[in-house]
Amino acid sequence: MRPMSSISSVFRATAVFFLAAAATAAAKSSSWSDGKGGTFTGTPVQAVGPCAFFSVDGGARRLFFRELSLDECRRFYTDAAAASNVGPSWADAKGKFTRRLINRLAVVQDQKLVDADLKSRPEPRFVVLYCGSGWGGATYSTVWKIRHLYERLKGLYGGMFDLVFVGVRHDSKAQQGVAAATHMPWLVANYEDQKLVSEFSQYEPADGERLVLLTSGGLALFSGDIGTTQEQARFFDQLSVLLDTCSPENPQFWPDRARLLAATRPMIHARGSADPIVVNSPFDPALLRKAGIEQISAQLSVSADGKVVSATLLPATRMPELFREKAVKALVAQCVAIPALRDGKPVEGTCTFDFTVPAPNPRRELDLAWIRSVYGQPIRIPQWLLLRPIPVTEADFSTVERTDENGVQVLTKVNVGPDAVSRKTQLSAFSREFFEDAAAVAPQPGQQQVVENATYTWEAVNSTGDLVDFANDRRMEYCVGYAYAEFDVAEACPALFGLGSDDGVKIWLNGELVKNSWVRRMTQIDEDLVAVKLKPGKNRILIKIQNVEGEWSFFLRIRKQVSLAAPRT
Repeated sequence: MRPMSSISSVFRATAVFFLAAAATAAAKSSSWSDGKGGTFTGTPVQAVGPCAFFSVDGGARRLFFRELSLDECRRFYTDAAAASNVGPSWADAKGKFTRRLINRLAVVQDQKLVDADLKSRPEPRFVVLYCGSGWGGATYSTVWKIRHLYERLKGLYGGMFDLVFVGVRHDSKAQQGVAAATHMPWLVANYEDQKLVSEFSQYEPADGERLVLLTSGGLALFSGDIGTTQEQARFFDQLSVLLDTCSPENPQFWPDRARLLAATRPMIHARGSADPIVVNSPFDPALLRKAGIEQISAQLSVSADGKVVSATLLPATRMPELFREKAVKALVAQCVAIPALRDGKPVEGTCTFDFTVPAPNPRRELDLAWIRSVYGQPIRIPQWLLLRPIPVTEADFSTVERTDENGVQVLTKVNVGPDAVSRKTQLSAFSREFFEDAAAVAPQPGQQQVVENATYTWEAVNSTGDLVDFANDRRMEYCVGYAYAEFDVAEACPALFGLGSDDGVKIWLNGELVKNSWVRRMTQIDEDLVAVKLKPGKNRILIKIQNVEGEWSFFLRIRKQVSLAAPRT
């Protein structure tokens, strides 16, 4: 994976993208500021939210509009305006690349591929190409592992992006087969039409699988081969950062949106008049709900230099009386506004501000907190102590569910291999602990532990990125294992665990049980999100993983929660 920039430095002046760029715009190459006091030569391609994308020699480049002078913002807008627009639907796409995909995309419906209804889909700003094959099992596994990452981003950013499966090294039958068998939730390229889209063959990997991100204009931004869980995680981390950067809800980039509007609106309204525009909402929906506020409507007076000088609440406002004065002060102090215009000149004016407080959506809020926690420094655990494998057998743990009419003792069964093990056996093993007090476990490397009259040793094992493999490429079935680690933080802080497990999982953090999920599944990236609180100094984490059959592992990432506020301008 070749990174866009380090994730933690996403707010640095520039971000360099690396893939060879297709010829995407008719604008001419010229000199531009590079955001660091220097210049570079590039061709304006597309504006998306706060970002200006350029085609440069051998690749692509992104700048934030705050890094360009006002004259450069106007020049960029003039050169890339057409490519920056989106159609009312994908069927009416304006992007050079998205237009070429019209009538060449399908969706899975009733175990078959049918033509996609692009009239009902917004034209995306970005398109992810998933290059995979119907031969072999890699694509089948990858689809299951990344589908929840795709669905999380679709839930947060909607039509801003779409993903298209492109079949490589197979035929039409394999395209149909892999799409139907895995119930692909995204779009699928019509196999016979793939050769008509140059980008499909341009980014096809010689072997393995690959994800590639392009703008709607066809500018390739970054890619990654995705043969491992870690590589899949890196690609989706980069995609998450980019989508959140371009989201209108991200307060960090309101100044960039305001700068582009301030630079270009006088050109657009060189004749006639235009009211002021408010770029942001200064209110936190969660705090408003807590205060019993449902709706804020106000008339704002905006000066010729873009300052909100006064705010008057309108009758549509629904809030307790004691918060009205605070709301007015927040509107005046924190709204980012663009002044009214008359024949291209800024003048005083008024506009209406309306904000309806959305209903609470805890899952969406947790997903967004996880995405934005990528802006902080992750907490790495390079080594774990493992205690394994503790077998789960019927002889040790089964209890009789009932006795049938013939006097035969009956156990509830699950289909878990040639030698069925009772469901009660598995649940019993998951529910009980193999220590007097699991919360007090704090082993040392090589320390021995007696469990059920057998002796086991805590073994130091390095993690592969964020993946810990209990099985170590061996087949271990119907067993339990524990993983222990310690890590330090400078001060108390809220944090999030991004967790995947194969299969059932329990987690104790500093002695407190924070996750308890008896499930049968494969290890996936960040499938579960767990909100926790870290204490200053040493933190202890103990994880129990119960395996049924097949792979036996877990994937854990720890990120401190961050609060994004709009920078002062």
